[in-house]
Amino acid sequence: MSARRGSQIIRDGLILCVDAGSERSYSGSGTVFHDLSGEENHLTIVGSPDFSRDEGFTFEAVTSKYLKADPFPFPTTELTMEIWCKTSDTGQRSFVSYSDRTDHNESLLFYPDSIRLYGPSSLLYTYKSVADGKFHQVVRTSKRSNGAEILYKDGAFYYGVGYLAAGTNFTTDGILIVAQEQDSAGGGFDAAQAFVGPIAIIRIYNRVLSTAEVLHNYNATKKRFADTR
Repeated sequence: MSARRGSQIIRDGLILCVDAGSERSYSGSGTVFHDLSGEENHLTIVGSPDFSRDEGFTFEAVTSKYLKADPFPFPTTELTMEIWCKTSDTGQRSFVSYSDRTDHNESLLFYPDSIRLYGPSSLLYTYKSVADGKFHQVVRTSKRSNGAEILYKDGAFYYGVGYLAAGTNFTTDGILIVAQEQDSAGGGFDAAQAFVGPIAIIRIYNRVLSTAEVLHNYNATKKRFADTR
């Protein structure tokens, strides 16, 4: 991976890596946000959200702008989801949602001002906020065998360990949507739940990254953003 994107990020278990800072990931035109993980899980850009190389795609309180992968090979037994984003909006808005086509909250990272972790089948309230108008690394890890859920902010433990639906696996090959909350498979969007602000990087792993690995990714990437240098 290029120096601009952080050549030292953890690659073991990486199944999605889209990064606005890389011209290989997005040239600046077209509707494909290319996956750099090697797994070819590219995202489709819907609605032409504003784009900049430094901050990525900027989303608004509208239902017409988002990123999509259908189908997406969502991890079933272990998950790490890492988002680099910025918002000052305190509404109940969605970072990333995943529908298995039946449960539309199969996995949901929601509400930047009081983060909630959804799915499968239930949710956790963390009451933690990143809605301060600064870029942050936001990371969720989920281990389905024991239900352990952890939230990290900027490389540091932020919430957990909470427990959610122990022994229940995620279902794969559903629909992944960035910046909208699904109330039907790939749709049912509500402008009041659309993410507001830029999203620059999305990484998904099919395993639980350790605290040291989350910090490693943060340190490998933080110089990209003035807020985290």
